[in-house]
Amino acid sequence: MVGALSYSEEPERVVMVMINVLPHWQGVGAGRALVESLTAEAKRKGIARLVVATTNDDIPVLTFYQRLGFRITGIKIDEVIRHHGGEITGFSGIPICDEIQLALAL
Repeated sequence: MVGALSYSEEPERVVMVMINVLPHWQGVGAGRALVESLTAEAKRKGIARLVVATTNDDIPVLTFYQRLGFRITGIKIDEVIRHHGGEITGFSGIPICDEIQLALAL
Protein backbone atom coordinates (compact mmCIF):
# COMPACT_ATOMS: atom_id res chain seq x y z
CA MET A 1 0.00 0.00 0.00
CA VAL A 2 1.33 3.44 -0.94
CA GLY A 3 -1.46 5.56 0.51
CA ALA A 4 -5.00 5.74 1.78
CA LEU A 5 -8.12 7.74 1.05
CA SER A 6 -11.04 7.82 3.48
CA TYR A 7 -14.45 9.11 2.43
CA SER A 8 -18.11 9.29 3.32
CA GLU A 9 -20.69 8.65 0.63
CA GLU A 10 -23.87 10.73 0.60
CA PRO A 11 -26.70 10.78 -1.99
CA GLU A 12 -25.51 13.91 -3.82
CA ARG A 13 -21.81 13.95 -2.95
CA VAL A 14 -18.79 12.09 -1.70
CA VAL A 15 -17.00 13.77 1.20
CA MET A 16 -13.26 13.11 1.19
CA VAL A 17 -12.29 12.86 4.85
CA MET A 18 -8.57 12.12 4.59
CA ILE A 19 -5.92 11.40 1.98
CA ASN A 20 -2.40 10.32 2.84
CA VAL A 21 0.45 9.10 0.65
CA LEU A 22 3.64 7.60 2.02
CA PRO A 23 6.59 10.01 1.57
CA HIS A 24 8.43 7.80 -0.94
CA TRP A 25 5.36 7.82 -3.19
CA GLN A 26 4.57 11.54 -3.01
CA GLY A 27 5.01 13.45 -6.26
CA VAL A 28 4.73 10.40 -8.52
CA GLY A 29 0.95 10.32 -9.01
CA ALA A 30 -0.19 8.09 -6.14
CA GLY A 31 -2.48 10.78 -4.67
CA ARG A 32 -3.91 11.56 -8.09
CA ALA A 33 -4.57 7.84 -8.65
CA LEU A 34 -6.43 7.58 -5.33
CA VAL A 35 -8.65 10.56 -6.15
CA GLU A 36 -9.23 9.37 -9.72
CA SER A 37 -10.27 5.95 -8.44
CA LEU A 38 -12.78 7.54 -6.06
CA THR A 39 -13.99 9.83 -8.87
CA ALA A 40 -14.62 6.86 -11.16
CA GLU A 41 -16.53 5.02 -8.41
CA ALA A 42 -18.65 8.10 -7.63
CA LYS A 43 -19.47 8.60 -11.31
CA ARG A 44 -20.42 4.94 -11.63
CA LYS A 45 -22.90 5.44 -8.78
CA GLY A 46 -24.30 8.65 -10.29
CA ILE A 47 -22.97 10.94 -7.56
CA ALA A 48 -22.65 14.54 -8.73
CA ARG A 49 -19.55 15.79 -6.88
CA LEU A 50 -16.63 15.21 -4.56
CA VAL A 51 -16.07 17.66 -1.71
CA VAL A 52 -13.19 18.20 0.69
CA ALA A 53 -12.08 20.76 3.25
CA THR A 54 -8.61 21.78 4.37
CA THR A 55 -7.03 24.62 6.29
CA ASN A 56 -5.57 27.88 5.08
CA ASP A 57 -1.99 26.82 5.91
CA ASP A 58 -1.80 23.77 3.66
CA ILE A 59 -0.70 25.35 0.39
CA PRO A 60 0.60 22.04 -1.06
CA VAL A 61 -2.75 20.28 -0.65
CA LEU A 62 -4.66 23.30 -2.01
CA THR A 63 -2.42 23.16 -5.08
CA PHE A 64 -2.91 19.38 -5.36
CA TYR A 65 -6.71 19.62 -5.29
CA GLN A 66 -6.86 22.55 -7.71
CA ARG A 67 -4.61 20.74 -10.19
CA LEU A 68 -7.14 17.90 -10.10
CA GLY A 69 -9.94 20.32 -11.01
CA PHE A 70 -11.36 21.06 -7.55
CA ARG A 71 -12.64 24.62 -7.10
CA ILE A 72 -12.90 26.61 -3.89
CA THR A 73 -16.57 26.76 -2.91
CA GLY A 74 -16.32 28.41 0.48
CA ILE A 75 -14.07 29.76 3.17
CA LYS A 76 -15.13 29.62 6.81
CA ILE A 77 -13.20 32.45 8.39
CA ASP A 78 -11.78 31.63 11.86
CA GLU A 79 -13.50 28.21 11.87
CA VAL A 80 -10.35 26.42 13.05
CA ILE A 81 -9.79 29.01 15.78
CA ARG A 82 -13.35 28.42 17.05
CA HIS A 83 -12.93 24.67 16.90
CA HIS A 84 -9.62 24.60 18.78
CA GLY A 85 -10.30 27.51 21.11
CA GLY A 86 -7.42 29.53 19.73
CA GLU A 87 -4.91 29.90 16.95
CA ILE A 88 -2.46 27.09 16.26
CA THR A 89 0.58 27.02 13.99
CA GLY A 90 0.53 24.92 10.85
CA PHE A 91 2.55 24.22 7.74
CA SER A 92 5.64 26.46 7.47
CA GLY A 93 4.62 28.33 10.63
CA ILE A 94 1.46 29.75 9.05
CA PRO A 95 -1.28 30.41 11.64
CA ILE A 96 -4.19 28.03 11.04
CA CYS A 97 -7.37 30.07 11.13
CA ASP A 98 -9.72 29.23 8.29
CA GLU A 99 -11.38 26.20 6.71
CA ILE A 100 -11.25 26.15 2.92
CA GLN A 101 -13.93 24.06 1.19
CA LEU A 102 -13.42 22.67 -2.31
CA ALA A 103 -15.56 20.66 -4.71
CA LEU A 104 -15.08 18.73 -7.92
CA ALA A 105 -18.10 18.49 -10.22
CA LEU A 106 -18.36 15.04 -11.81
